[in-house]
Amino acid sequence: MLMLPFTGVLIDREDRRRLVMWLDAVRAIVILSVALLALNHKVKVWELYVMNTLVAAGFWMFWPTITALIQELTPGEEFVHANTFLLAGVQGGDGSSPAPSLDLSITTSGLVACC
Repeated sequence: MLMLPFTGVLIDREDRRRLVMWLDAVRAIVILSVALLALNHKVKVWELYVMNTLVAAGFWMFWPTITALIQELTPGEEFVHANTFLLAGVQGGDGSSPAPSLDLSITTSGLVACC
């Protein structure tokens, strides 16, 4: 929340395409590093809090950047369709993300799931 005024300035001054790619890459690296720590049984609770804070900060900077980029790149008559596809992609990813993590937790805990 405290970053929002500063991120608006950064989004307006930087190349939005490059910024979107960097934000995704940084979030992926943070998540991958914590995943590798977890696989090696070396992850600590405070590292999960730091990861969550960094990923959330990246998301709150990513969302205004991607919406501004879509407005910039999309012709006026196609804007509604582009915005719909963006929201469907985000909501589809949010809706499907618990299922793989549930399968992973069931598999790693030694429980067997019946479908």
